[in-house]
Amino acid sequence: MRWFYDPQHQVELAVRAGVSEADARAVMTDKQAYAAQVRADEAEAAQLGITGVPFFVVDGKYGLSGAQPAEAFTELLERAWADRGPQLTIPDTGGQAGCDAEGACAVQHSWREP
Repeated sequence: MRWFYDPQHQVELAVRAGVSEADARAVMTDKQAYAAQVRADEAEAAQLGITGVPFFVVDGKYGLSGAQPAEAFTELLERAWADRGPQLTIPDTGGQAGCDAEGACAVQHSWREP
């Protein structure tokens, strides 16, 4: 397990996980580089009553704790969507493009909820 403590290997792992090399090296040299963001995340978790990981929050008011089957996530997302309601209505344009960048829309003969 000696590789685990090798700073270069840790940077390589971070880069493979999607962290920029510069950010990974910054954390390796300054252990407080992201301390404020981590403390803010911890405070938000405590405020929401989260006591373990993994924990997933949707729209800041729905939570799912632990490893769950895909159906649990589907139910959670559907409930959040139903309570939130659509924020976007899309004109039914019979398969044509909806609106262009200038706001001109194709024929808007009926509306449908997304």
